[in-house]
Amino acid sequence: MRTCTSKLSLVTLFWMALPASAPAAAPAPPPPRRKAALLRLAVLLHRAHESDPIPTLELTADDTRLSLILSQSWIDSRPLLRADLIGEVESMAGLGIAFKPFVT
Repeated sequence: MRTCTSKLSLVTLFWMALPASAPAAAPAPPPPRRKAALLRLAVLLHRAHESDPIPTLELTADDTRLSLILSQSWIDSRPLLRADLIGEVESMAGLGIAFKPFVT
């Protein structure tokens, strides 16, 4: 399992998609379904093109599970994003990914 606490970026997302057991010299490509799920999250979080940066978040990827932890105050000020993230639980289930959006 990999855990990262940093600004969300495509580099971070693809790093999270790599299996923890992959050797550093020749990492195995991430499963297409996980890449699709991570891309969906990147689009949701960046689609508003706000000038304010996305706060630090924690994304954990493990086999077919993704967990996202966001700041409570940040997500409370974005009710549409909150609803979209909750809806992603069902959408990602169709990809075979168990998605759990949490807030702290």
